[in-house]
Amino acid sequence: DVEISELFYLDPLNWTNLNIIVLASDLDGLSDIEYVRYMVNTDYLTKDDEVTEECDHYYYSEDQYNGYLSDPSWIMEYNSTIDDSIYQFITSIPMRPSIECGGYGIVLFKFIVVDDNGDSFELSDITLEIISCGDSICSENYDEDCNTCSEDCGDCND
Repeated sequence: DVEISELFYLDPLNWTNLNIIVLASDLDGLSDIEYVRYMVNTDYLTKDDEVTEECDHYYYSEDQYNGYLSDPSWIMEYNSTIDDSIYQFITSIPMRPSIECGGYGIVLFKFIVVDDNGDSFELSDITLEIISCGDSICSENYDEDCNTCSEDCGDCND
């Protein structure tokens, strides 16, 4: 099982962390789990041209799609054991703030658990929608309102 928010609101000014928990069970115990890793597909997330100073926020065209990407460091850390048979693995991904052109849109995750026997289990296409507060756009399409993005939609007390 994966515990991840369906929506993540970028902070307008500060770096924040996206926390993810994976719960894995292996009848042979924790020592049999070789690793839990994640992969990310950011094809539907806005990109920023690092050459310019302003936030460009453009999307890849289909011929530029990369699909799922991974890095050797994207191994999740063992955190705790629940009920003697469920093992909790965690990761925390730093998220760039809106003011520093943090990307927004849809991100897809894939989680892979591999044990020492070579057996594996995969959860694919876990969807996260990243919303950028502070982009001066109040959009109901992106679940923004005065409570979630007061920077864009105004104060609820107004």
